[in-house]
Amino acid sequence: MGRTRKELLASLDSAELTAWQAFFDVEPFGPLRDNLHAGIIAAALINGNPWRRKGARDVTPSDFLLTVERPRQTVAEMKAALAGVRPRRKRTRRK
Repeated sequence: MGRTRKELLASLDSAELTAWQAFFDVEPFGPLRDNLHAGIIAAALINGNPWRRKGARDVTPSDFLLTVERPRQTVAEMKAALAGVRPRRKRTRRK
């Protein structure tokens, strides 16, 4: 916005602040929404890939959201999460 927080608060009246809060309630913006958009794209790419194993669990956008409270995964949980993804085959060169 090109202004400091103090300058912004000095120029923003109560009505405008209330309007921005109402707009945010209807159409959220900022880093949390950006993470959700990235999660939607990542889930679509993974779920749509043809090399996924049959029966693999579909991922959701929330699987990709950055959260602080999320506990660390164990090795067994990581292996289970990756079980549905097949490695890429090496390409052979045609002569």
